[in-house]
Amino acid sequence: MLQYLTSDYYVGIYSVVYSFSSLSLIVFTALNNSYTPWAYNAIEEKRYDELKKKTNAIVFISVLFCALLMLFAPEGIYILGGKEYLQALPIVPILICGTFFSSFYFIFSNVEFINKKTKMTFPITLTGALINIGLNWWLISAIGYEAAAYTTLIGYLFIAFCHYAYSRYVAKENIFDMKTILLLLLGLGVCTIGCIFVYQIVFWARYMLIFLCGVSFIFFVYKFFAKKRTKAGG
Repeated sequence: MLQYLTSDYYVGIYSVVYSFSSLSLIVFTALNNSYTPWAYNAIEEKRYDELKKKTNAIVFISVLFCALLMLFAPEGIYILGGKEYLQALPIVPILICGTFFSSFYFIFSNVEFINKKTKMTFPITLTGALINIGLNWWLISAIGYEAAAYTTLIGYLFIAFCHYAYSRYVAKENIFDMKTILLLLLGLGVCTIGCIFVYQIVFWARYMLIFLCGVSFIFFVYKFFAKKRTKAGG
């Protein structure tokens, strides 16, 4: 669609920034592979307190990795494509956020699979795809290739919200700590918007933010494993 509505030049630019943004899928896939089998057992055995804590941890690590990837985007895009591709930096945080939601909804769809209530999976996915295609057709012509990043995010946001709503209907209760999850998603949103402006400031300020994100991650991991050791010792 980009090739039809714009040109090969913009297809090339978008492909490079999309490839960089998709690096987050490596982390998300690894997290999902370890989380999903455990979540199946926790949901089946109704260990919802444990489910909430582990889900919060998974979402936190994913959000933090997204933040770090956003902050390193100028270097990443320069290495992958060169200086010419830096013009597309403003859409990189949007694409990373969209990639996050493309994996995030699996947290909720686990409830549907474990309860064998999957009849809404295809309609939700199909509707999300149609929204994406329709918005692409409308906005790429009006705004340009950058619109494809926003339509991707909107499509996956819709899918994630629908899976959450349906999973709550299936479970008959809210089995996730949605207050914490929403706070983390709010943080991701702030980071997404903030990074678009951060790219315009001096590089040392951006590296300070990267340092703070790294310290936060190390502190979280330390507290998480310290708590597990305390429980094991008890």
